[in-house]
Amino acid sequence: MSEFIVNSVDTCIPYVKNELEYLSKFGINELEEIHKAKELPLGEFKNILRHYLELACTCQNIGNITIGRYCIQKMPRRLVIQHVEECAATLLEANDEWIYRRLLELYSTIDSDLMARLVKFCLMHQNAEINCLGKEFIVNE
Repeated sequence: MSEFIVNSVDTCIPYVKNELEYLSKFGINELEEIHKAKELPLGEFKNILRHYLELACTCQNIGNITIGRYCIQKMPRRLVIQHVEECAATLLEANDEWIYRRLLELYSTIDSDLMARLVKFCLMHQNAEINCLGKEFIVNE
């Protein structure tokens, strides 16, 4: 079990067990083995990425959010960058400030170009909360 998850948020332990069960369907037996997702067919990789995006961006419990972020950050970076916007698109359809905020926080740890594109999208958004959120995340270059 991941030392990072267990040591950083003790309440994650039941959630980690759920995720180990989820990943076992793909032949991945530990959270630290999430990098093996690159060996799966692309459709399965995207399903795993979508699953962890949901945890990282839609959940309210810090345990689930932490696990989602951890797993995405441990997945092959190039593949994540290549597919994350497509996989996150359905989450953004909710037009929910919480989801946009969590995704911006996640993107800030993955890739500055991803974050910049989402900030730009937020700044053009008709939802005032999401528009203001874009202003919060503007990065001075």
